[in-house]
Amino acid sequence: MLCWLHRYIMTSEHTGEPTERFFADNSYFGLDRKNVHFFEQNTMPCVDMSGKIILETKSSIAKAPGEVPVIF
Repeated sequence: MLCWLHRYIMTSEHTGEPTERFFADNSYFGLDRKNVHFFEQNTMPCVDMSGKIILETKSSIAKAPGEVPVIF
């Protein structure tokens, strides 16, 4: 009896497409494509030590990967 091991590759909003392309360009390193799965990690707002939201630009909130707000 054969058993297939699935691989789950976590990416971010910035690395998802390049990572998938890298795997495809390298023929999934010999793995069966149907056993390789990509998913994107959630992002949360960045806050400073006083709890204020950090802005990336005047009109957008800075975000970082994670499940809870990221404190800087």
